[in-house]
Amino acid sequence: MPKSRACLSCFGNAREDGVLREEVDVETAVKALFTIFYGAFQSAHLYGEKDVMRFYEVHLALLESGRT
Repeated sequence: MPKSRACLSCFGNAREDGVLREEVDVETAVKALFTIFYGAFQSAHLYGEKDVMRFYEVHLALLESGRT
């Protein structure tokens, strides 16, 4: 299965589980995920942050219900 289809499946599950924000559709979430993780990675390096996962979590919270 191509990665984008796998992501669609995961976000479809997230939608069903109530994890994905209601106002974000699944296809947009998949596209945003790649941008979010790339941006978080770049931002962590820009700020000299060693804990890249913390940047990922902060950015990922923008897509998740109840985390902002």
